[in-house]
Amino acid sequence: LIARLSSSDRMPDHKQHKKIDLSTNQVSSMLEKHSLETLQSCDPIYGNLMNSNFEITTVSGDQFILKVQHKAGGHSLTNDYIVSQCLKDRLPIAPYQILDTDLDVISYPFLLSSKLPGELGCFAYEKSDHAGRLAIARGLGQTLAAIHSLETDGAGLKNLDTRHFMKMIEDLLCAPDIRSSIEGMRPGFHERLKELSVVLDRAAHEDPPTLIWRDPFFYNMLV
Repeated sequence: LIARLSSSDRMPDHKQHKKIDLSTNQVSSMLEKHSLETLQSCDPIYGNLMNSNFEITTVSGDQFILKVQHKAGGHSLTNDYIVSQCLKDRLPIAPYQILDTDLDVISYPFLLSSKLPGELGCFAYEKSDHAGRLAIARGLGQTLAAIHSLETDGAGLKNLDTRHFMKMIEDLLCAPDIRSSIEGMRPGFHERLKELSVVLDRAAHEDPPTLIWRDPFFYNMLV
C-alpha cells in the first residue's frame, strides 16, 4: 500500500522541486553497472522536497524509480534503504532495491527501486466516494500502525530525540499568530500538547526505539 513517490503521476505546480538534471549516458551507466537492461526513457518526478527523483523505463518495459541524494545533509537514502528492508515482511515494498554510494557513475548517492503499481493516494482520494475515502484513510492508518510497531534497535538507524522533536512541534504550534487560532478551533489543545510531551519524554527512556513515519500523508502512499 505504501511507497514514497513511486508513481509517474506528477505532483501539480511543484516543478521547482526538481533538483538536478541527469544525462542519458549517466542513467544508462547506472543501469549497466547493476546489470539492468538498456534505457528507453528517464523522466523527472516533480514535487518531492528532498531528493531528485526520476522514473526510468527500460527497452523491455521494466520501470524503476531513481532517487538521487543531490546534496550533503539531504534526506538520507541510506535510511530509506534500511527502513525498506525492515518493513519488507510487513508492507508491500519494491522487490528490487539497489543503494549505490560509490560515487563512480555520478557524484551523488542514489537508490534504484523497481516501481510499484498504483496511484498516488491524494489523487485517488480526490476522486473517490465516501466509502472509498474511508478505505484509503483506513489503509493509511494500518500502514502507520505497521511502521510504528516495528522496533529498530540495532538496525543502523539514528534514534530520534523525542524531546527535540517535541520542541520543534511546540515552537511551531505555540507561535502567537497560530496559538489563538488553534485554541479557537480546539480549546485545550496546548494543554494536551504538554501532556503528550511528558509521555514522549518518559517513552524515550523506557521504550525500545521504533520507526516513526514523520509525514503520513496521502501523497506519500499508493493505492
